[in-house]
Amino acid sequence: MIEMTSPPPPLRRDLRIVERVPHEPRSHIIRDVVLRGWQHGGFRFSTDAVRLALQLDGIRTLAEIQQKWCASERAPIKLEPLADFVQRLSCLHLLETTRTMNLLNGLQRRFERLGYRPPAMANLAYPGNREALISELESCFAKAKTSVTSGKNIRGAFVPHAALQASGACAAHVYRSFSTASWPDTFVIIGPDHTRLNPKSAKLHPRGLVDLRPFVTPLGQVPVDQLLFNAFLNDLPPKKWT
Repeated sequence: MIEMTSPPPPLRRDLRIVERVPHEPRSHIIRDVVLRGWQHGGFRFSTDAVRLALQLDGIRTLAEIQQKWCASERAPIKLEPLADFVQRLSCLHLLETTRTMNLLNGLQRRFERLGYRPPAMANLAYPGNREALISELESCFAKAKTSVTSGKNIRGAFVPHAALQASGACAAHVYRSFSTASWPDTFVIIGPDHTRLNPKSAKLHPRGLVDLRPFVTPLGQVPVDQLLFNAFLNDLPPKKWT
């Protein structure tokens, strides 16, 4: 139960909040990718409810939050409905309660014990079956046009990373531009943290930001170039990561 005299836990920082503009009245979707996966459609809340949830900072009590809200908002809220709303967020594991954080830490430990990185978007952004994936990739490359840069030594390229059905043909157009002779041995992927599971990661050393375990795909495992990573790490100025 949510205590009235103690500050309620804050909203989890790894959640994704998406505004639903086309719908009336305007609403937001809070998506819990970590605990419920990408398949889950998320929880719909009104715009005011999301703004109220963002007031939970783990420092102020419910009374303090209610007082500030009523002073600055057109729609006042009483303390009891506010406590019921916070309790609902807690039951949905959307707050950083002890129980929810234990669940997240357990998932993190199980993930770290694996000797590989399991595919996160198989059967969602692309087929999880090898034969089906090859068939879709062949279809993407069949739609790709021959680039005027074919045969040249390409130093780099920007490639979309959406689902294959959405951007596969565009990505295939880029990869088709690489000649067989200049096909690179290593691809450098700049991937932002989509889940923000570790909110302190930005303050960590780069070695703590990169997972050196091989990536598992329906087409096989893809190893990480540890030599290139170490060379990159050694060239970074130490002041950037203090």
